[in-house]
Parts: sequence; C-alpha cells; structure tokens
Amino acid sequence: MIFRNPEYLLGLFCIPLFLFFFYRKNAQTKATFIHLFKVLFSSKGIEIIKQEKASNPFPWLFLASTTLFFIALSRPQWGKAEVELLESNTDYLIALDVSKSMLAEDTVPSRLERAKLLATNFISKLHGERVGLIAFTKNAFIEAPLSTDYELLEEILSELSPEDFPNGGTNFAAMLDEALQFFSSSGRSQKMLILLSDGEDHGGGWQQRLVDFKKESIPILSIGIGSSNGAVIRDSNGSLYKDYNGEPIVSIFNPAALELIAHSTNGLYIQADKYFDITTVVESLAKNPGYAKRKEKLKTLAEKYVYFLLPALLLALASFLFEFPVYENLEIKMGSKDKS
Repeated sequence: MIFRNPEYLLGLFCIPLFLFFFYRKNAQTKATFIHLFKVLFSSKGIEIIKQEKASNPFPWLFLASTTLFFIALSRPQWGKAEVELLESNTDYLIALDVSKSMLAEDTVPSRLERAKLLATNFISKLHGERVGLIAFTKNAFIEAPLSTDYELLEEILSELSPEDFPNGGTNFAAMLDEALQFFSSSGRSQKMLILLSDGEDHGGGWQQRLVDFKKESIPILSIGIGSSNGAVIRDSNGSLYKDYNGEPIVSIFNPAALELIAHSTNGLYIQADKYFDITTVVESLAKNPGYAKRKEKLKTLAEKYVYFLLPALLLALASFLFEFPVYENLEIKMGSKDKS
C-alpha cells in the first residue's frame, strides 16, 4: 500500500493535542450562556450550585472517525485498476493579439482581458488535447509550445501585456506565418487555430497565407473582441495614447478581416460582445471523426480511500449522536440576595 498524498497523515498529530484539551476541559465545570443571562437580568438573588460529574464519556468514536478521515485524505492505493484515458488527436493553437489597441475598454473590462478570460475558460475545459500559445503584435512570438500542462498555460496567458512587446501595431501575416510553422511539427492529424483579436491590421499581405491554411485543412476560429463604437486607449497609468497631433487615439473594431480569415479556411467567426464558451463552438467545428477522442486503458494502482471515508462518515454521525454535545449538570436556585 502507498499513499498518494502522505502529507495529510501529519494531521494525525492533532489527536494528542485534542486529548490534552479534552482532559483539561473535562476537569472543569462552567456555567452555560443561559445561566449567565439569568444572573445579569434577574431581580432576585441567584445561587448556582455546581454538581460536577466524575467525567465525560471518552470520545472514542470521534477519534476513530478523525483518524480514518486523515487516512482517506492521504489517498491510500493498492492492487491494480484499469483507467480509461481520453486522448484527442487534435492540436489547438491560441493566437492572442496583444497590441495596444487591445487595451481599449469598449468591451468590459477591456478587449485584452476579455480575450484572456475566453481563452482561459477554454483551456480549463480541455482533457488530453494539446494546446499552444502565440502572442502577436507587429511580430509573432511563441509563448508556449504544444502542451497539456494547462495550469502553466493559464499562468502564461494571464501575464501577457502589450508593455512586454516593444513593437506596436498588428500584423496578421506574421502571426499566420508563425502559426503555419508551428503546426508543421505537430504530428497530429487535426489542427485548429483560435484567433482572438480586434481585427486591426497594419501589415497587409495576409490574405495569401489563408490559401495554405485551407490546403492544410486547418480551420481558423476567429473571435472578434470589441464594439462598433470603438474606444480610446489608455496605458497602465491611465494616460491616453495620442497621435502626432496630440489627439487621443481611437481604436476602431474591424470585424471584416476576422470574418474573411475564418470563412477562407472553413472556420467560423464570432463576435465576443457578450461572453460565450469557446468550447461549445470548437465542438461544433469538430464534428468530423478525425476529432474523435481515442480511448486507452492503463493499469495502475487502485484508489482505496473510499474504504476509509465511508466508515469515517458513519463514525462521525455516531459520535455526533452519542458523544456530543455534553452538557454541564448545574442547578439554579432562585432566592434572596441577602444571605443574612
């Protein structure tokens, strides 16, 4: 037998501490709250006569229940079990626009934070699929290779900021080139690019890259972040970005480019003016058999915590009914305050 989380066994050291306080409390008899209430507000004299018991019953059931709880938390394992693993033959690549225009707040809390929220929620619902991350402005950068370490991906995603990328502007061509090269080493039969952007592009020439995506059967899910009204852009200090004439820069949401990217690759375009679940959309795009998950069986040690957890619950219930609470035996005698 082994323990998957042996650190929880340290909780057993709390039992001697409980015994110390139990015997200390058992040696004293205290008035309850209702007795104190009567002492403070009664107009008559009150005398409390304490009748101490020899001892309270020892809480054997409580101690046994606590011991079994800590053992169950440590996840004891023995024997053999077959576990069904779900593994997808699909690789996902998230391309996040981190240009300064994504700081616009026409989408709450901002375009960039809305994009991060959508991407993080998608990653948190994956089960065995590999996912990578590209951040792009004028240039594109691989922030995370294909991985199933979802916690690390979410951490990297949360820390992305336009201030970390010196070259401003947005270049779809650079992003698409980097994504094609990224997928070339994937090895999986199915791939999908998830693009989150406000649609502003300052590079041009990206339309030719879409032919290669369609040829490689890589659909692009384009998610537009922004509103038709546009918005000014503020830096981390709250100051407005201004043009050469000193006028505030207004970022205009451009869905047309994102729609073309999606439709040219047999993908889908969605505007994220309201929150939605990317997972549902991805599943609608991935109905063909190539996206089906492959089931495998792996022999491993069997989880046996339930053998300790169920008795612990029963003993805890029995302890609650028969051992707790224990009330003090006090007699309250009403009479005159003047003892003479």
